[in-house]
Amino acid sequence: MFNGYAMEYGTFLGVAFLAVFAAYVGGLRVPSGLLLFGSMVGLPLLAVFAGYLAMRYKRQVADGVAIPYSAAFVWCFMMLMYANFLAAAGEYVYFRWLDGGAMVESFRAMLNDGTLTAQYAQMGMQDSLEELKQMVEAFAALSPQDLVLGYFNVEMMVAIPLAFVLAFLVKKTGR
Repeated sequence: MFNGYAMEYGTFLGVAFLAVFAAYVGGLRVPSGLLLFGSMVGLPLLAVFAGYLAMRYKRQVADGVAIPYSAAFVWCFMMLMYANFLAAAGEYVYFRWLDGGAMVESFRAMLNDGTLTAQYAQMGMQDSLEELKQMVEAFAALSPQDLVLGYFNVEMMVAIPLAFVLAFLVKKTGR
């Protein structure tokens, strides 16, 4: 039951991760910026959604069953780990077969925009703009596996402290 709920809720959370990633990618391609803004709003809401799933798990556990903090932490971490595995799989599919360099071209187009260049020049930050351009070129040189592994590492580093916090929501004392 413990692992089953972690997998089920991790799948829900992973689909939500992929929806935010899709909004981010779509926001880079659509000039209105609404999808990009939606992804920026959706990313912190994923932590709230994870908290909701943690509370739902706590309610579905039988009454009177104590869930110690350590077990709650393991369950939360497993849920987030399953979500990250699903998100990594979706991101790999995107970068391997769907992207074709479109994300890098979006970054290049933003950095080569005349207004951005003028703003950086006005602030005296031309060196920073050149560094950003070098970082985009380094990003372009990465393989899909490297990109996904980088995203996965960041997601897991966020999952560890988030699991500590969510475990406080899941832990339950016996009656």
